[in-house]
Amino acid sequence: MSLTGLIPFVSIYSTFLQRGYDEVLHDIARMKSHVIIGIDRSGIVGEDGETHQGIYDLSFLMPIPNMVIGTPKDSTEAGNMLYTAILSKKPFSIRYSKNKISYQQQSYKILPIGSWEEIKKGKDGVIISYGDFLNNAISISNKLSGKLDIGVYNARYQKPIDTKKYFEILSTYKNIYIYEESTMINSLGAYLTLLAKENNYNNNIKVYAIPDEFVIQGNKKDVIKYLKLDETSIMNKVLKDIKKSD
Repeated sequence: MSLTGLIPFVSIYSTFLQRGYDEVLHDIARMKSHVIIGIDRSGIVGEDGETHQGIYDLSFLMPIPNMVIGTPKDSTEAGNMLYTAILSKKPFSIRYSKNKISYQQQSYKILPIGSWEEIKKGKDGVIISYGDFLNNAISISNKLSGKLDIGVYNARYQKPIDTKKYFEILSTYKNIYIYEESTMINSLGAYLTLLAKENNYNNNIKVYAIPDEFVIQGNKKDVIKYLKLDETSIMNKVLKDIKKSD
């Protein structure tokens, strides 16, 4: 369909995309086919079951050349990202969480591929996040106000990354925290940490993500708390880490 000029939109659960990895790698990315993959239920899915946790799609898509990967923070960004994907003529994956968001009619605009968004400047450190966890990051920054001045960046594209903004972050902040609803191994945080080290960043960088274990079934908030990725846990980790680094 793509090769004849149509734009296929493939809507699929994160957990089921695993079964189509070879098609994504060879039939879409290798051929630079203009296919949009709408990845539903990315991240923790709660009561859907242990096997349905959508925590691997980012990790297995990240190494694939030519693939664009984005995770919108809300319905507005989701609409703009899909609009961008339609105009892009590239293999494009958009990750959606299970959380319901109310759609608001809008006029769409292009989100330049790879672009990040500075939400808030900080002095003591910065949290880089995306998707559902971005709102958590903003809340954490607000709650720490008075104790710490923490900046927040929306890494809405996980591939390609906004190298200009990231290098600005590396040159500005002594404490960097990547906070994501994905596996620790092969996460955006793992890539950003490697990139930082390759560019001689010798300050403090930490990744808060899902550990190397199968994630249990349960209420989404409870599971995130169990993984110590809830707002309170991350806030305490950041507070403790910055005090230790001082």
